[in-house]
Amino acid sequence: MASIMLTEDMIVPLAVFALLESGCREVWITHSAAMGIEPTDRDGDVEGMKRVYGPTRRLAYHGPHQDRNQHQMSGRVR
Repeated sequence: MASIMLTEDMIVPLAVFALLESGCREVWITHSAAMGIEPTDRDGDVEGMKRVYGPTRRLAYHGPHQDRNQHQMSGRVR
């Protein structure tokens, strides 16, 4: 067991990281919460949630390598 002391400012970034790493396709940040949209969530339900919660920011892994880094000179994916 271990513990860590975090400032309140680190709670939202940690929540975003945890939700994306656990498989959420997108994370919304609202005025009071971080919400994860899972791959199994239906598009109609997601649109309804978007109207109700009105996310102020949307975050997701995008691009050809998702969360992987690509070396710009060699093109190698790490």
